[in-house]
Amino acid sequence: MSTNANSCPQCGYSLRHHAPPALPCDNSRIEQLLATNEYPNQKEELAFRTFVANAPCAISHFDDRIASLKAELLKVEAEKANFTSVFPKYQKPLNPVRRIPPEILQLIFKYGTGYDKPAKEYFESISHSLDVHFPLLVYGRVCHYWRNLIALGMPKLWTRIKLQLDRPMPTQRVPHASSLLSIYLRRSQKHPLTICLDIPRFKSMDFGTGFLVREFFKESARWKSLFVSGGDELDNIIAMSELSYDSLESVHIRRIDAHSVSLHHHCLPKLTTWTSILDGPSAGNGCLPLAFLEITDYTISGVWNCNVVKFVQHLRCLRTLSIQSVVLDVSSLSKVPDFKLTVLKELHIRQDLDNDCNNAAIAALLDSISCPALTTLSLFASEKLVKPLQQFEERSNFKLERFVGSEHAGIFVKAFRNRDALETMQVEGSYTTPATQDVLANLYISSQSTVFTSTNTKTPFPFTFPSPSLDKPIVKFPNLRRLQSNMCDLESVDAFMDRAYSNLCARENVENVVPLELVITTSDEKAQKMLQSPNMKKFADLKVTMKIIGV
Repeated sequence: MSTNANSCPQCGYSLRHHAPPALPCDNSRIEQLLATNEYPNQKEELAFRTFVANAPCAISHFDDRIASLKAELLKVEAEKANFTSVFPKYQKPLNPVRRIPPEILQLIFKYGTGYDKPAKEYFESISHSLDVHFPLLVYGRVCHYWRNLIALGMPKLWTRIKLQLDRPMPTQRVPHASSLLSIYLRRSQKHPLTICLDIPRFKSMDFGTGFLVREFFKESARWKSLFVSGGDELDNIIAMSELSYDSLESVHIRRIDAHSVSLHHHCLPKLTTWTSILDGPSAGNGCLPLAFLEITDYTISGVWNCNVVKFVQHLRCLRTLSIQSVVLDVSSLSKVPDFKLTVLKELHIRQDLDNDCNNAAIAALLDSISCPALTTLSLFASEKLVKPLQQFEERSNFKLERFVGSEHAGIFVKAFRNRDALETMQVEGSYTTPATQDVLANLYISSQSTVFTSTNTKTPFPFTFPSPSLDKPIVKFPNLRRLQSNMCDLESVDAFMDRAYSNLCARENVENVVPLELVITTSDEKAQKMLQSPNMKKFADLKVTMKIIGV
């Protein structure tokens, strides 16, 4: 079959050589002939005979063309299928994630695994490290590049290990758990470890957990921080003479008799932090081995007020003391020793606001000590502690640089006498809006200005009525540089901004005032309204920098 320039390159079809015979164009005449026995005329007969004679060849040619086109279609479909399968293979190497620099990937791994959080918060957010679904292990299964990066290039990510051993472990799971534990220990290389152990409290460990713990304790020489909760079974393991704790710097014990942790039998050259969160006063006789004289950071909870003094009097290097849920020992009220913590810098007290007995315990504790070097005070307690606080301040003659308070922060701020050194105030808790406004109202006073605090619960803000007098206001905290508040309870943005500006107006008439930064954290919606408030421009004239953070 010859072809020319007008032929199909695939099947050779040409309109010139392969055109089918023309169909008669007068369909009405054909219908008439088919409906009758009339014979076609000579011209019609010639056309019909020519068409009928050529039709079989044309039909055959149509069949050939159809077969050829079907074959071509199958070929095109096969090429399309091949192209479709190859397309994603070429697309994957161009994925932007492949171009993420290793240092950015390391940040993703760090934040994705929660390693950016403090160790205590990190361990509270996870249940167990030995879980194949744990992010740290999941990232390593994405690809070889990620695995090498996270397994070999980020050893510190593998230094936090939590073992939840208060659940029975079937024997068949021991090899799997042991394998995962060895991955952590191997990939952490030689870096110090931060450990969290949940030990059975009222029962002995089964074979599986006991085996796992003993394997784990072989690395005790690398332990930097130890978080423990559980029962006495831990003492049988941690007291083994062959164990070493040369790198241990901090111990945090929760819901356990601290005396049962026999660390005082070992040499602990680096231990500086001890935390005991106890169930109650019955566990308060030996919460700290007295051999730990180099402790600088001590947290204690659930003990009698007299025992706090009993423990801390042995800690001559103590710089930070945190007290929680202290219980009143009535017999100690008649004994008021004045023990001086000469190097204590930070004192943190958190007590139930509604428990008069517990607040009396804090009052008795404050009456028993003096802290002349104190620079930071965090006080979450009832306003009934105002008088004991004043006496404590007068006896200690400390000069605070930072104060953190809760809903009664304004009352305590008003009670301070040594105010010149205070640079930072922070208000936290549930009712921070009235507390913050209370603090603002007590930053300045004028001889002819009166500050009233509304007792109306719907309007819990103090109102300042400026005096027409030209007398300069008295600056109560001349070096205050930062006031920070997390105002989760803020209802009316306009009311707060107006009253905050009213309280700070006194700065206009004060010479050499220290610039103040007011940091407010609230919801995104309230933050936007604050930023749009007309008072924002006015604060700048008062040398007040407003920093609004939406969450």
